[in-house]
Amino acid sequence: MAVKKIKTKIASAKAHKYSLKRRQINKKWRIKLEKTLRKSGNIPEIYKVIDQSAKLGIIHKNKAARLKAKMTKRLKSKSQTQKIVKSTSPKGKKPTKKKATKVAPKSVKKSKIPSSKS
Repeated sequence: MAVKKIKTKIASAKAHKYSLKRRQINKKWRIKLEKTLRKSGNIPEIYKVIDQSAKLGIIHKNKAARLKAKMTKRLKSKSQTQKIVKSTSPKGKKPTKKKATKVAPKSVKKSKIPSSKS
């Protein structure tokens, strides 16, 4: 029985040491992820950090997908509001939006003269 206890102690000591290392790595990546999500306005940078976190197992892959969608939506809405604010005139008039016009598709006329291939 003494041999089994020694093996268990060694294995548990190694497992504990490994878990402490993983804890430090996970903490580092969680902090990096949080900082990037708060401060970065660069979509590729955000995607890179989120994907790396999911790959390392810091976050689940579905959470990574949700975060990417959420950040993309937030950044797009932020950029649209900035455009509206910049486009307002100094007199206080509302910005005019250009209406999208539909373009009719070009019709292809078929030639009545048959092509002569010999």
